[in-house]
Amino acid sequence: MDRSLYRLMIGLSRVAGLLPLAVLRITGRIIGDVLFWIDRRHRSIARRNLRFAYGDDLTEAQVHRLAQGCYRHLGQMALELLWLMCVTPERLSRQVRVHGLENVYQARRAGRGIILLGAHAGNWELAVLVAGRVLGRVMWVVRPLDPRPLDRLMTDLRTRWGNDLTRTRQGSRRSLVNELGSGGNVGILLDQDAHWHESVLAPFFGRSSRTNQGLALIWLATHSPVVPCFSFFQHGRWHVVFGEPLPLERFPDTKKTIEAACRNTNAAIEAAIRRHPEQWLWQHHRWRIYYD
Repeated sequence: MDRSLYRLMIGLSRVAGLLPLAVLRITGRIIGDVLFWIDRRHRSIARRNLRFAYGDDLTEAQVHRLAQGCYRHLGQMALELLWLMCVTPERLSRQVRVHGLENVYQARRAGRGIILLGAHAGNWELAVLVAGRVLGRVMWVVRPLDPRPLDRLMTDLRTRWGNDLTRTRQGSRRSLVNELGSGGNVGILLDQDAHWHESVLAPFFGRSSRTNQGLALIWLATHSPVVPCFSFFQHGRWHVVFGEPLPLERFPDTKKTIEAACRNTNAAIEAAIRRHPEQWLWQHHRWRIYYD
């Protein structure tokens, strides 16, 4: 069954690769509209999160439009992922604009590997591929996906053009430190709720949220520069932006250092989301501690 499902998804990706991107995007947004109306549970989470994050700055009508826009964006992204499975680097380059390469060059002058800070915003899987093309190779931290054929498909996609993956498990932090120590690069998407034992509380949209301390601990061990890497869709193209290295600071108190680093990473992610809020994963329980 798993093999058949995997082959079906590969077949769909080949069909998607033959279609114009404009057709895929329109179809994906229609699919997103349908899901918005039938997925009551996650629609409710998205609307609640938007109210929680923006408070009285948004009207109910604006919350509704943003939540629906988020579903449309995810529908578009889903079909674009099938297209990415078979796209060539040359064809992809015609659809993407890369910004902030000077920030990558600045980070490289430190003489150490780079830590890329990402989020589930824009088309984050496309950003993973582009980052690999820019830096040559990136080891990305990922979580296993269900069902297994989907996990296999996404592994195929993420490791195209030389990227490596490491699963979130005990021991992965040491492998990342070793990778950076040898001059390699690592990437972490850091915008989701974390378990209490692996997180610290840090502000996110003005609310304390459980923030994974893994990136802060890796930076503390290596002092590799942390470069934000976010994507967004605008005017018919994808844009991948490499931001300035974050101004992280080390204090005599290790706990204070970790908390300050988490505040900095959250601030960078929040700023990216605020520029294109409809392109973030609002369906995720980011502020779970307030609802448990």
